Amino acid sequence: MKSLVVVGNGSLGLWWCFHLTQLQKKSLCKAFLVTRTEESAQSINEKGIIVEDKTSAAYVFDKNNRTMLNTSNTVCFHCPSFSNLKQLSEKLQGYADILLLCVKQYHLKSALENCTELLSSKGVAVSFCNGIGNLETVASFVGANRAAAAITYEAVERINSRTIIHWSSGRTIFADTLTYSPELNANLQFLHDILKQQNLPIELLNSVDARKEMWKKLAVNCVINPLATIIRVRNGLLSDRIPESLFEGICWEIVRTAERSGIILDHSDLMVQISETIKNSSRNICSTLQDIQNGRPTEIEALNGAVAHLARKYGLSVPYCETLFHLVKAMEARQDTTA
Repeated sequence: MKSLVVVGNGSLGLWWCFHLTQLQKKSLCKAFLVTRTEESAQSINEKGIIVEDKTSAAYVFDKNNRTMLNTSNTVCFHCPSFSNLKQLSEKLQGYADILLLCVKQYHLKSALENCTELLSSKGVAVSFCNGIGNLETVASFVGANRAAAAITYEAVERINSRTIIHWSSGRTIFADTLTYSPELNANLQFLHDILKQQNLPIELLNSVDARKEMWKKLAVNCVINPLATIIRVRNGLLSDRIPESLFEGICWEIVRTAERSGIILDHSDLMVQISETIKNSSRNICSTLQDIQNGRPTEIEALNGAVAHLARKYGLSVPYCETLFHLVKAMEARQDTTA
C-alpha cells in the first residue's frame, strides 16, 4: 500500500488529508500529515481535523416542524500528524511514495529541505503552491524525474490549525511538466485514480497543456487575490465592485508575458475562467486576504510579483501587476508596524 504524506496543515493540506484518510479506510493508501509546529501536531492528534463542507444545501425540520436550510455538513476525522520527522520516518517503516507539498510558496524550500529524505527513490513530490517557478524549485531538491505540479480550483478557508471550511469544488490538475519518467507517471496516475474515487474533478494532463493551465491559474490568482485583498471582500463581491476593464488589463499583461515565455494564452478564455472562478468561489476568502487577516506574509511575490519580474526581463511594461504587487506588499509592511 502506498504511503502519502501531506506537508502543511493549511487549508489545502487539511482538505487533501480529509480525502486521503477516507481512502485509507478503503485500504487504498496510508495517509500522514506534517505540521510546522509540535503544538499543531498534538492538537490534531488529540482532537482531530474538522471539515465544514458548505458546497451543498439540504432542507431539514426543527423540533417545531419549521423548515430550515442546513447549508453545511461537518466532519471530524483523524490523520496521524507529525512535526518531528524522525518519528514520522519510523511510522512510515520505509519511505513515502508521494509527498503533497501544500505549503506557502515562501515555505517551499524549507519544506523540501526537511522532507526530501522521506521520499522514496521512485517517489514523487507534488507542489500545490500558488504562482510559477515552484516546480523548478521542487526539481532542484528531488530531481526532475520526481517532481510534479498540481493546479487546483478548490475553494477552502482555514479557520485554525485543525479546522477548514470547504466553500466550493473545482478542478484539480496533476502533471509532470519537466521530464517523462515511468515511475513519476505511474505515481501521478495512482493519485489521479484514487482521488477520482472521492468524486473529485481530477485531471491528468501532458506537459504542454499543464504549463498552459499553470499560467491560466496564475492569471486567476493575479486578478482575484490582490483585488479582493485590497478592498477586503470575499471573492463574489469583486464583479460588483471592480470594473471589468481592470480584469481585462491585468489579463492582457499576463497574455503578453506568457507569450514571451513560450505559452500562448487566449485573453477571452482567461476572462471566462476568472468569471467562473469568482462565481464558483463567491463565498470564499482568497488565500492572500486570509494571510493579511492573520498577520502572515502573502504569496504576492509568486503571483503579480513574478509576472512583473518576468516582464522586466523581457522588456515589457505591466503597470497593473506592478501596482497591485506594491499595494499588497504595503499592506504586509503595515502589519509589521502595527503588530
